[in-house]
Amino acid sequence: MVESGDIVEGGQGEGSPQPVNVGAANDKPAVDPARAARVASILKEIKADKEHWGKDFKRMRTCMKLAAHGTTNKEEAEAENGAYVVPITNRLIGVAVATLYAKNPKAVARRKQKLMYKLWDGDPATLMAAVQQVQMAPPAAMDPTTGVPVGGPDPNAVALLAEVAAAKTEFIQYDRMAKTMELLFAYFLQEQDSGYKEMFKALVRRTKVCGVGYVELGFQRQLRKNPDISAQIADVTSQIAAIEAQIEIAQKDGVEPDTATAQRLKEMLEVLQAKEEILVREGPTLSFPRAVDIIPDRKCKHLKTFAGGRWLHREYLMDREEILATWGVDVGTNFTAYKSITDAQGNVTQIKDTPSDAASARVYCGWNKVDQVYYVVCDGYNDYIVAPAEPDVKIERFWPVFPLVFNEVEAENEDGSVSIFPPSDVWNSRHMQREYNSSRQGKREHKIAGRPRWASPRGALEKEDKENLAAAAPFSVTEVNALATGEKLTDKLMPVPVPGLDPNLYETETVFADIQRTVGVQAANLGGTSGDTATESSIAEHSRDTSNASDVDDLDTMLSALARAMGQLMLTELSKETVLEIAGPGAVWPDLPPTREQIVKDLILEVEAGSSGRPNNAAVLANYERAMPWLSLLPGVNPAPLAKKGLQALDIDTDDMFVEGAPSITALNQMARPQPGGAGPNAPDQQGDKGGDNAKQPEQPNEPGAQPSYQGPGAVQGAPLAH
Repeated sequence: MVESGDIVEGGQGEGSPQPVNVGAANDKPAVDPARAARVASILKEIKADKEHWGKDFKRMRTCMKLAAHGTTNKEEAEAENGAYVVPITNRLIGVAVATLYAKNPKAVARRKQKLMYKLWDGDPATLMAAVQQVQMAPPAAMDPTTGVPVGGPDPNAVALLAEVAAAKTEFIQYDRMAKTMELLFAYFLQEQDSGYKEMFKALVRRTKVCGVGYVELGFQRQLRKNPDISAQIADVTSQIAAIEAQIEIAQKDGVEPDTATAQRLKEMLEVLQAKEEILVREGPTLSFPRAVDIIPDRKCKHLKTFAGGRWLHREYLMDREEILATWGVDVGTNFTAYKSITDAQGNVTQIKDTPSDAASARVYCGWNKVDQVYYVVCDGYNDYIVAPAEPDVKIERFWPVFPLVFNEVEAENEDGSVSIFPPSDVWNSRHMQREYNSSRQGKREHKIAGRPRWASPRGALEKEDKENLAAAAPFSVTEVNALATGEKLTDKLMPVPVPGLDPNLYETETVFADIQRTVGVQAANLGGTSGDTATESSIAEHSRDTSNASDVDDLDTMLSALARAMGQLMLTELSKETVLEIAGPGAVWPDLPPTREQIVKDLILEVEAGSSGRPNNAAVLANYERAMPWLSLLPGVNPAPLAKKGLQALDIDTDDMFVEGAPSITALNQMARPQPGGAGPNAPDQQGDKGGDNAKQPEQPNEPGAQPSYQGPGAVQGAPLAH
């Protein structure tokens, strides 16, 4: 059977690159042989990498079908009277995504910790002594004989204060620049043409299904189209590029005035001309490639970092017009064309086809870390689409692709190579999914086989009698012609023995037990329980939370790396005018690129902890409630982190709620409370322990009630936990 994504050889052969034809469709000089040989060598390396990871890509495609249909046979799943299929893996992935990705990513920029003081030892007492010494010192006097100032403040104290003041000024500038970067990060996430939250959720879902998901960081420049339609800022760039491509093809190939192509071009021009203002933007963009579209170097040793990799490629399927609209290069028909066909089982296969305007070409965007260049090539085209040059996205890690990996393992293949693609949750649960389907299908067949049936001797009943008895409605009376007076029906009709239905043969609770042991999801999470006690369910849920915490940490780590690279890209590429327009006139942004590169080393942009996954708030609040009474009694404790932690557990935005230095709500209420009695000896605050706030307060319970994951006071040992 041909699996999804397999290549069937046929149609136009490959062979060595052929020279570009000079004609109506390709009005360009022949390619230099050395240049064509270099392009051919790149394409050869790409195909070798694809073949090396072929088994992993095949496994990913199998997991996609299993997660979508509950079986790898699409026809079987969609048939009206097909096999019994229960897609529990789809539900499993939905539960995992809802748990892992619950909130919007929030970037927090901060400056790196450095030792900024040479003279000051960091002790506030030393700083205060220097301030007092400078303030109390007599003014300096001029020696009339030597002309040298005599007396005055201690030069060491003056130098110390100047150092502290300069460092404070620098800290303020960096903090304001960090706030500017946070605003830019939030702005460009909101400006993505495709909803970023939906795309990040799809990223987590893809990782659970395929074992890996990717985010590619790009930068959209004015009137430069991105090959990924989902990775762009909403403006007219793609519209203008499409019109320009249509015009160029029409000029080369010639378009009759009464054709659909000519009418489409006319309509696009009319829509563009009707716009009073053309909005063109620039800024960072995010795209989310499929797991099988990213092709690492076969020498790569670690998927998360691409360690050991020399290059990295991303594959696109594009037609002639899309290539021209994106890069301004007309490949004509000089490329290896492919078309997709779908067999009866739903497997998508790409076979070679005759090149045409509508045929799909395989285009590869590549990043070569050894040569530090970016290029674009097309399968079968003997020249570069984009010649090697410095990448638009210049970041420290070089690779603009950020993998998200769960279930990371260390494995070695039979040939000694390292298997960098981990198994996904769908792959780990594939046997349980098939066993569940098999159990339900077997029970269905057994029920059908166990239906009542009847037998009679040959010729004992007439054909009409058998038809009437078989179609008789409940509680109806059927006349039997072949039955003589006084003869019993049981003399001619007897039941056929059928096998009894043993439910133990088709039980599915062991399937859920295996799912819990492999992917950490218990039956209660999938919509039912298996009779487990509350304690067993609580222990299983705690184990699932622990596993999810690891996945949330992987997600936050990837988002932090992406946010940091996005901050570096904004610092090196965005103009100060654009930043002030977005973040406001009070934003701080460096003017010169060298200064920006230095600032990149001093600022860190990371994702705030807990912003991507939903934490176990019940346990967090329980710990918070128990810790607050004695933490509030300790001397020297900073209340700001405690307040922020509590607000995070309550899912309240700390920026909106917490204002450092503001009085407490109790203090504000006390200040706003009217004071009866006025001034004098009868005023409440003049009555000692009998007035003011010493009135009797409502009684509070001495002991708190039960909380999730904890037993309440006086609970019986071994009793089920309170929920």
